[in-house]
Amino acid sequence: MKHSNLRTVAILATVSLALIIVVACAPAATPAPAATPQIVEVTREVKVEVTKQVEVVKEVTKEVTKEVKVEVTPVPAALWSPADVVAASGANMCNPVASLPKQFKKPWTLGYINLDKSHPFFSQWEAGMQAAAKAYGVKYIGMDAANGASIDQLDPLLAQKPDLVGSQKDMDAIASKLLKLNIPYLNIDEGQTEYSPYTYGVPNATAGTLAGEKLVEGLKKKMDGDWKGRELYFLEFTHGGVPACVTRTAAAAKAVKDGMGLDDAHVLKQDPFTVGTTPPDMILATLTAHPKAVFGLIPCWDALGLEPYNTAKEAGRENDILMVTMGADKPTIEFLKTKPKGYYAVMEFSPWCEGWSWVETALAILEGVPFKPYTVDKFITQDTVDARYAELYPQ
Repeated sequence: MKHSNLRTVAILATVSLALIIVVACAPAATPAPAATPQIVEVTREVKVEVTKQVEVVKEVTKEVTKEVKVEVTPVPAALWSPADVVAASGANMCNPVASLPKQFKKPWTLGYINLDKSHPFFSQWEAGMQAAAKAYGVKYIGMDAANGASIDQLDPLLAQKPDLVGSQKDMDAIASKLLKLNIPYLNIDEGQTEYSPYTYGVPNATAGTLAGEKLVEGLKKKMDGDWKGRELYFLEFTHGGVPACVTRTAAAAKAVKDGMGLDDAHVLKQDPFTVGTTPPDMILATLTAHPKAVFGLIPCWDALGLEPYNTAKEAGRENDILMVTMGADKPTIEFLKTKPKGYYAVMEFSPWCEGWSWVETALAILEGVPFKPYTVDKFITQDTVDARYAELYPQ
């Protein structure tokens, strides 16, 4: 900023005046010598005031502090793509349930207590879990209850310091203990426990509905063909002591009832475990009570349907049965390969992929990333069974 200021400058000037004094003498008869001039210096101090306008420029520098927020965009972590997962899971072609990072926060350890590794379905769970853990580079500890109490395997498992634990049975006992230890619990197919916010497995109502719709497809063909004019019943083979079964087969029964226009009297719940009988005895009693009828049949799991089916075959009533099952373990697919007359289709629960996706779900929980429910929507029919078996179990 500029401004003007008047300053008075005093200048002292010393002025020297030289006075030349000439002394003249009066005339005389005899001329005097020529006079010599003398110089006398008189010094006078003269004070002269000069007023001068001076322009002063004052520069003001203002220091400004400005806060600048700089957002640093982190480099996105490399993720497993769906194509990566499908390729890593081989012939099973599992669809991922979570987008997992290729570099985890820490080297995780997962533990699972299998009800019975010798069971064909549960052994596929185990195989899928092992394969997924290897692919994702984490440690997996698989315990075998061997049809005993799963809770008995918990302490030996905890000694190996797992970061997350799962089981199929003894959910409340296991999950309540893990809750006190701040270890997450993730079961399979058994629904919710109050001691864990997580649940995982086959979506029972969806699976039952899809199986029922598949059976309706086959029943309509039969009722328009060699079953035309015959009385139709639906047999809901279930297990009242297994909540997953109750949900699953009830959904199937509703889909068949609605799809075929059946009344309640033609939807028969077959629960041998609740009434204290066996599946073969129960279906024999039903066949005897309805000697001229035909039957659609859906069980909670494969074996619960295969046993009654073979009983009906032995009783000479195979042509009166049309069945869809749910599960698709290896023995079941091998049976379908023999092309039984009344075995329309099996829904693939893909136990190997269910085990694989359990590992993905567990890792998603530990990493704090979103995950989706496990889904099932594939069927194997007599037309596709040979090709599918070759994919799943190559020679």
